[in-house]
Amino acid sequence: ANLLDAAKSAFHVFNRRSDEASSETTGEQVVVEVGTSDTAASVQRTKPFDLYDDGTVTLSRVMFVPAPGEGESLIVRLLRHRSSQQQALIGEGKISEASGPMRVDLVRKGRSRAVAVLTV
Repeated sequence: ANLLDAAKSAFHVFNRRSDEASSETTGEQVVVEVGTSDTAASVQRTKPFDLYDDGTVTLSRVMFVPAPGEGESLIVRLLRHRSSQQQALIGEGKISEASGPMRVDLVRKGRSRAVAVLTV
């Protein structure tokens, strides 16, 4: 009986956590896009995901894109996902040299809109 009670308790705690996490999201969905140009063959994109109320999210995704050519950069974009096929740019950053863990400012119209912490 103790094992059954412990299992029930753990199940309730797990469900409560997932309910709390879902209620703490903004409802706004965003997409992360990584690539070397705008061509579909060189771009990888996440599925749409919700931001938390504080505007943060932690993703564990591995994306494989072609290495940038000489003089090119790796481009990281954060897009606002809409129900239509159109997606609005929140900000983008360019990485000219891979250097492991890094912080990239995602900028739009000259202003920093977001920060991506990633490993290249």
